Amino acid sequence: MQAESPWTASARASRTVRRPATKGLTQDWLRRYTSPGPTRAVAPPGFDAHPNSPDRPHEERRHKRPDRRHPEETKGLAASLGIDMRLLCMIGAFFLICMMFNILTDWRFLTPRNIFNLTIQSVSVAIMATGMVFVIATRHVDLSVGSLLATCSAVMAMMQTAILPDMFGLELIHPMIWIITLIAGLTVSTAIGAFQGTLVGYLAISAFVVTLGGLLIWRNVASYLTNGQTIDPLDETFTLFSGINDTMGELSSWIVGLIATAVP
Repeated sequence: MQAESPWTASARASRTVRRPATKGLTQDWLRRYTSPGPTRAVAPPGFDAHPNSPDRPHEERRHKRPDRRHPEETKGLAASLGIDMRLLCMIGAFFLICMMFNILTDWRFLTPRNIFNLTIQSVSVAIMATGMVFVIATRHVDLSVGSLLATCSAVMAMMQTAILPDMFGLELIHPMIWIITLIAGLTVSTAIGAFQGTLVGYLAISAFVVTLGGLLIWRNVASYLTNGQTIDPLDETFTLFSGINDTMGELSSWIVGLIATAVP
């Protein structure tokens, strides 16, 4: 009898032979089928191989081949044209809401005068929302934007009606009133924003805590400055920016709007 080679003996000892649940297979075939050699014997007829075994024909395997097409080939028409479906859906929903209000108000909602009023009333919120995008992008939140708006508005109103006329003798008709007022409002808002940003960025205090405290503080500051009253009158040039009394005119407004839309 021919002696078994050391390589075959070590291979036999290092792994467990799993006998298939079938009859009629000789020990010689099992040894060749389960050997760790570079090739494998083909299963004989009647051998029940695993459903995904390489011994079964390709068409009889249960799993399906993955889709190996290029990602560009699997995209839809909108994606291939560069259209953002989420933005398109939001625009469609906004259009439906406007049409619903227009029908409920007897076709008065989409009139030019009402659209102008809505634009004037929402412009401050739109400006604050633009800045809030950058705050949210840094994983923070600012709860004090409304109170900060009230404080800056109170400061600019008091600059025109009390501080500049009483302390510096500048009346409302002075041409520097609106310029000094705008500089004062920008300075106050920048200082408050820098103060709160320092607490969050350098002292590692939660933005939620800092801005929640700012919401309470700056709202009371605005109420203290105005004494809870409406401040009037204001400089005519300054009120021109708000669009309450007058605007730049129909033609100038269209030109500015088209330029703002065209500039990326």
